[in-house]
Amino acid sequence: MNAAKKTNQQEETNQPDNQQQNKSQRNNYAELRGNLGSDPRTFGENNVGASFRMATHYTSEKNEKFVEWHNVTVFGDLVNTVLEKCKKGTFVKVQGRIHYSENKSEDRTYQNTEIIAWKVTLLGRNKETQ
Repeated sequence: MNAAKKTNQQEETNQPDNQQQNKSQRNNYAELRGNLGSDPRTFGENNVGASFRMATHYTSEKNEKFVEWHNVTVFGDLVNTVLEKCKKGTFVKVQGRIHYSENKSEDRTYQNTEIIAWKVTLLGRNKETQ
């Protein structure tokens, strides 16, 4: 496959080649539906990425309601789209992979978990941000 075709394919799906197999074949796949808990914020040189907090809700068998909070990060063309269309409270579906990292300070190690999203879908409006 030549470079031009590969670039067009990646732009169309916004997924690297190794993520194009179907969901059941992926070893590291996450899909969440919930509301943004904060406006997306950019980071890095030239705003290379953006991140936001996302809340998901569930009800236990005992009818207890719970909220889970997730950190979501996007890169590439998805950054501008998310900044334009997603605000605090927006209901979205996020598809991506789970990423773990550690940050160390003088006296403590912090473990972080985030979703690196390759697709964000606005729910209820029939629009996708890819």
